[in-house]
Amino acid sequence: MKSLVWFRFTRFNNTFYLLTALLGLINFRCHLVGYFSAATFNNRSVVNAVREDQLPKMYIGVTKKPSGKQKQEKIQLLNPQRLNVIDARLKNPVGRHTLAVCLQPIFFFADWTLLIQFFETWITQGATKFYIYVQSMAPEVEELLQAYEADPDIDIERVHWAPLPNENSSSEPNNYVYRGEVVASVNDCILRARGKAKLVVSSDLDEIVYAHGQPLLTLLETLIVKYPKAAAFLFRTRMAAFQVN
Repeated sequence: MKSLVWFRFTRFNNTFYLLTALLGLINFRCHLVGYFSAATFNNRSVVNAVREDQLPKMYIGVTKKPSGKQKQEKIQLLNPQRLNVIDARLKNPVGRHTLAVCLQPIFFFADWTLLIQFFETWITQGATKFYIYVQSMAPEVEELLQAYEADPDIDIERVHWAPLPNENSSSEPNNYVYRGEVVASVNDCILRARGKAKLVVSSDLDEIVYAHGQPLLTLLETLIVKYPKAAAFLFRTRMAAFQVN
């Protein structure tokens, strides 16, 4: 079960808005490895109001709920934190890369042969941009990664995905992090690739995308034309094993 959050804008006047969160439950599995939020505004005044240059100061905090007998003209916000609202829309056209690959965080990684398979497979598929999320790896893997970083035909960007800092010996926050927090890394990579690549793939080291009878980019371009409003394409997974001589 995962929580589904709706956001509601309540306008009190020209300078004060209340953003409330309504929590509900969904009982189906999210097949995308991340969490996505969408908002629909039917009122044009609301659309104009959320523009960056017209927004008032925004804060996040906990609202104090008045009792049934109390009447308050103002809502009390406890422990408010200022939100810096920015315009995240792209101002420049998409960069030179057609296909970028986001590698999920690697930790205690020593099998350097998998790295060769990963790079060569995606280079064959047309990838020219790679985001490598690194927590820890063996020296042999480091040397091989440096060799690929020296390749002028591809662009590799390392993202240091270190464990959470901890100064309290009685509490370890990393015990609550699952597998290097894959979901956070995927969302982070999608944001990093905006404006740099037209298409972005989230992949693990041992995952291979195969398009029967045609290059992967050709298939994706066909799907984009067929489904122009699609935000993502999911590929059915199958377990496979092959012998390496």
